[in-house]
Amino acid sequence: MRVPYGPLARTVDWLSAGRDAALDVDALVGGEAGTPRMALLNQSGLHQVEQEWLRYKASVADTLAQLVAARARRNGAAAALQRALAELDRVTEPSEEQLGTRLGGEERTAVGVIRDRRLAEHQRRCVAQTAQSQELRDELGRADVEVTRLTELVQHRFELAQAHAAAILSYAFHRRLAYLSRLLRRHPDGRQLGRSLRADVVGRPEWTIADRSPDLHDRGDR
Repeated sequence: MRVPYGPLARTVDWLSAGRDAALDVDALVGGEAGTPRMALLNQSGLHQVEQEWLRYKASVADTLAQLVAARARRNGAAAALQRALAELDRVTEPSEEQLGTRLGGEERTAVGVIRDRRLAEHQRRCVAQTAQSQELRDELGRADVEVTRLTELVQHRFELAQAHAAAILSYAFHRRLAYLSRLLRRHPDGRQLGRSLRADVVGRPEWTIADRSPDLHDRGDR
């Protein structure tokens, strides 16, 4: 991705350098961003980078809202699964006393029948709790996949914004460099100016070189 540095912009920068070559060194040196012309190019580049950041924020607003909801679902499923597994761990084989416990209406029921009923009830509880745990595992898995998908969408859009910002900053750098090179050649004190001026863009935002979108920091997203 590259912003072309066309002949019109180059001509304007050269003409500006030729004009500024007639100025005193004190009038050209002082600001961190260089000469007034260099500061203007610097500020123009940073303004465009800021516009790119705003476009990125607008493009991921809905995705970030979906990500918050997906993370809530994932956290809820994880907590519910933990509780279900804890309940499953507490399930033990019924004791002989429990197997022989008669419920209402079973006063005349044979002991063997009662025992079979209690075992069947125990088995149903085990099956139900196991099924619930599996459903929660599946729900957690789906939420996890959704979190990952949304996270990747945000990160992809962030990297695209970074690429655009890099192209903008590179363009600003080349304009500053073209201006500065001609200024140093044309100015009587060009060597002195060269020790004080740099073509690098000053004040580059940290997000333009970050490894990860700041919107994903401290979210626990992979």
